[in-house]
Amino acid sequence: MRTAAQLRIDIVTARLLAALAAAFPLHAPTPARATEAPPAAGLLADPAALAGWIERTDPAIAAAAARIDAARADHRQAGLWPNPELDLGAGNVAIGQKERQDVDLAAAWSVGLSQTVELGKRGPRTEAARLRLAAAQEAYRALLGTAVAEARAALGEVAWRAARQQVLEESLALAEEAAAVGASRRRYGEASGADLARLELDTLRLRSEVERNRAALQAARAACDARLALPCAVEEDGAGLLRQAAPLPEQQAQEAEAQLDARPHLRALTLEARAAEADATLAARRALPDPAVRLGYEHDRFRLSNDDPYTLQLGVVLPLPLFDRGTHEAAAARARARELEALRRANARDAAQEQAGLLRRLQAVEETLGLLESEALPRSDAIERAAQLAYEQGEYGATELLLAQRERLELRLELADLSFERFALRNELRRNLGLDAAAAPTSER
Repeated sequence: MRTAAQLRIDIVTARLLAALAAAFPLHAPTPARATEAPPAAGLLADPAALAGWIERTDPAIAAAAARIDAARADHRQAGLWPNPELDLGAGNVAIGQKERQDVDLAAAWSVGLSQTVELGKRGPRTEAARLRLAAAQEAYRALLGTAVAEARAALGEVAWRAARQQVLEESLALAEEAAAVGASRRRYGEASGADLARLELDTLRLRSEVERNRAALQAARAACDARLALPCAVEEDGAGLLRQAAPLPEQQAQEAEAQLDARPHLRALTLEARAAEADATLAARRALPDPAVRLGYEHDRFRLSNDDPYTLQLGVVLPLPLFDRGTHEAAAARARARELEALRRANARDAAQEQAGLLRRLQAVEETLGLLESEALPRSDAIERAAQLAYEQGEYGATELLLAQRERLELRLELADLSFERFALRNELRRNLGLDAAAAPTSER
């Protein structure tokens, strides 16, 4: 049985614990919030936002970031001094029968510290590591620019397919309306069966095109969702998004050739070539021997003839570079530097040719688009409306109406295709010029 005093103690204890819990609440650790997916339409219109999203989510970019961390660690390691060496020794220990029993032998022990002094090697080794760190950072930027261009291309394909789908569905609605009018006129004997059959056949053909494009749109959407790790919902205004996507500054396009050496993938090759030259310098300096300086202390307890039991030693060990002088390794490093420089020149030539071709094609596409949008499309719309009205009033047959509708449909589809081609060219130019890597937000990399 619990006494009244014990019950009062328990009540006071419970109240005290409740007060402490109220004053110092215990919070469970909150799990880290997952990266929230931004709207895909905003990523397509904003290069910096797209670059930031790819930098956070793309595993290939994470691998490139790990390579930067490894290169940074190598750079720090290259600047370290060699570790000193500690040696301990003992001698004058008798292990057999002594010749003279009146002589008391005692062990002698010693301790020493050696340090290797590098001559002319830490400088080129550290410089090579620094250059490789800079090359890894430039390779990271180049890879980021390529990943952003690929992600934008996936988004652009979804927008293009969506724009085509909108055109096809609008054309299908008009074709179904025309077929309904044809059926009505057929019932009243105002149209022939052949005209109605043409309208119905055109409706079926358009419905088939709508379904095929819808399947292609779904496939592009699935591929884009997987590529960007977010829902690529850009179907509502695909044509408008394509016009805004992949902006290309005019000044950058004009001065692209002058800024060729500033592109990340070319700078990475330049830095790797310079690092190979530093490796050659390091290998050639192997002919300089690295002395090892030793400072030692010895305590000799042999009392028979030892007047100085405590002594210090100072010595130098000098390796002789008679056989391995780093000649072949230096030649290999110089050959590697020449190889990288030749690769840089070849890539620069290819990039310049690609850039010139892209600019010429972009100019031609923009001129064609301007002509079609300003002149051809308004005329086609007017012709289609006039043909529709004439058909409803019985002035046109099905053949004239189908011809006007088909020309308008083909023109609108051509406009959608040209808009996508212009977007693809601008996207490739941004990758070629390294603009997407420059548009990425500043990070620790």
